[in-house]
Amino acid sequence: MRSWKDTLTFGDDYGYLNARLGGEWGYFYPYSFFYGMADKNLEELEQIFLSSPYSSHYRKELATSETSVLERIKRSMAAGSAEKFRKMKNWSPEEGKILMPIISIRADIYNGRALIRKYHSDRAPVTAPKWHDYGFLGGDFFDEIWREGNHVAEAIELCYRLGSPAALALSEALDVLQSSGNLAMAERNYLKGLLSICYGSLKRKNDNYALVEDYLGRTVDLWNLLIWFRRNSGDSAFPVEYLDGGAFFPVNRLEESKTIKSLLRHTPWMEASISEEDRHSEVGRILQDKFFRWQISQRRKSFMGIGVAMAYMARQIVEWRNMELLAVGLAAELSPERIRTLLWKI
Repeated sequence: MRSWKDTLTFGDDYGYLNARLGGEWGYFYPYSFFYGMADKNLEELEQIFLSSPYSSHYRKELATSETSVLERIKRSMAAGSAEKFRKMKNWSPEEGKILMPIISIRADIYNGRALIRKYHSDRAPVTAPKWHDYGFLGGDFFDEIWREGNHVAEAIELCYRLGSPAALALSEALDVLQSSGNLAMAERNYLKGLLSICYGSLKRKNDNYALVEDYLGRTVDLWNLLIWFRRNSGDSAFPVEYLDGGAFFPVNRLEESKTIKSLLRHTPWMEASISEEDRHSEVGRILQDKFFRWQISQRRKSFMGIGVAMAYMARQIVEWRNMELLAVGLAAELSPERIRTLLWKI
């Protein structure tokens, strides 16, 4: 017999999911926590971690590894965040189980880029990054390739062996890297493949599907805007084409706009304070900040739909990043003022 909870998670009813996420929201650390902790040290942060929402993962690291406090905090944040996202998917109604993997695309983008860059540089890090273990391709998949794929050809073979659409998209991107040596083209190919998988799942028409389509469009905008900056700053490493499917910037607008002001005019992105003089890293952060804020705002705008989950994911990613920045800053004994400039004030 189905329980009342099973009934609530069936179909398109997001009530159960959103009620659970509403309860979880109160456990996020506010910006004031990170601001204040910038005055402390790593040992004091560790004590807080032992009673935090990530304590079970931290205690597991204490019991099973001999890594540093910083490494334990990083691993605990990665494991704790992935666990939260997997729970969220389990609480989802049937429609949410289709849409949730799509708004988790950042995991595959992050993991895939880290892997592609490993085979582009002779100075790739020896240790694997902390995988975002909640996307189409799990962290174990990326970890296996990182360990077993000593050369790009071996990585391509491992992707083919799995054979899922996302793995094949990654194999095609690695193939582009192998044949051209162009990192930007390989990453573009990978993102294009992931987007094709996502759009292939958007076969219904309702507010939730429209919101997820908007999310994908803004993801394309983010990529295209960064390419626009690279192109207009004369970066010869970025002769790559723009991606179709942006929410506000068709390719012809990107091609024809000569200034950032004319490009952003009459779009939601115009609220971002960007100038042509900004460095690429600064532009990327400003645009990402804008994108996070838009996602988090959906908590109030889509109260009974997928928007609450979208907002929760963005809020968790911000917490993950701030915790890592705080831990790294304290470990490096940076000044409190310097740490605060690195934090996301969202």
